[in-house]
Amino acid sequence: MRLSKELPESGVRVMADRRDFGRFIGSAKCEHDRAACLGCLLSVLMFMVGAAVTAAGVTSAREVGTVGRFVGVGLLVLSVVVPLGTRVWQEWKGPPATVFHCFEHGFVLTHGPEVRALPWSEARVSSFREATYSPHGGVAEPVEWADVRTREGETLYAVGGEAAEQIAATAAADELPRAAHRLARGGTVAYGSFALSTEELFLDGTPLPWREVRQVESGSQAVRVYRTGTPDRAVHFTAPRRQTPYDSVVVALSQTYISTHRPRGPRTPHAQPPDCHCASTGGPPDRADEPSGR
Repeated sequence: MRLSKELPESGVRVMADRRDFGRFIGSAKCEHDRAACLGCLLSVLMFMVGAAVTAAGVTSAREVGTVGRFVGVGLLVLSVVVPLGTRVWQEWKGPPATVFHCFEHGFVLTHGPEVRALPWSEARVSSFREATYSPHGGVAEPVEWADVRTREGETLYAVGGEAAEQIAATAAADELPRAAHRLARGGTVAYGSFALSTEELFLDGTPLPWREVRQVESGSQAVRVYRTGTPDRAVHFTAPRRQTPYDSVVVALSQTYISTHRPRGPRTPHAQPPDCHCASTGGPPDRADEPSGR
C-alpha cells in the first residue's frame, strides 16, 4: 500500500477543524473486512474448481461433457463476479474504512463520522520490518510496517508497505529538528530504551558518554549500539526496532554527537619540502586567521 494523493472528505473535515498540519502528503485507506478476505478465498477456490471441471468436461462423453463445461464456465464467471460484488458491498453497505491522512506536521484519522487529529509532536511512530505469510503457504518477503501511537502507547493506526515508509519518513523529518533544538537547550529526548543528551547516551537508564560510543545503527529488526575499543561485530546494546519510536532520529542524533565527542589526535606539523628556498625570519609566523595590515 502507498499513500494516494487524494484530499476529499470535505477537505479532510476542514483540516480537522483548522488545526492545519501544513502540506498534505497523502492518504492511506485500511480495510480490515472479513467479507473481503472470504470473497477472495472463494474466488480462488471457484476458479480452481471451475478450471478443473471445464477441462474434465472437454474430455468426457457428450452429455456429461456439456454439463461439465456449463458448470465449469459458470464457476469461472463466479470467480470474477464474487470479488467484484464484495467490493461493491464494501463501498455501499459495508463498514466504513479507516483512512489515514498524512500531513507534513501531523495527521488526521477518519473512521466514518469519527475524526481524530494530532500533530506529530503528540504521537510516536515506530517502524519495523516483518515477514508476512503468503496465502499459499511459506514466508513471503519482509514488509516495512509503521505503528502510529499516542504518547500513552495507544495504537491509532498500523500500515505496511510503501505507505509505512512514507509515514515514518514524514514523522521523522518533523521530529528531528524539534529534538535537536531541545538537546541544544540542555534538555533530553527519550525514545523507547534510548535517551539522549548532549553529553551521554542512556541505555535503559544507564548513561554511556558519547566518547565511548563508536556507532549506533538501525537494522531491519533492532537498533544496535557499538562501544569504542570493542571488535567491529561486538554489539554493546540492542533494542527492538518495533519498540523504538523514531529509530532514524536516534541514529541521526547519535551520529552528530559521536562525531562531536570523538577524540582528536595530535596535530602533526607540516614539514617543508626539501627544495623550498623560503627565507626564514626571526619574527613570529603570520597567522591565517588574523587580519593583515596595521
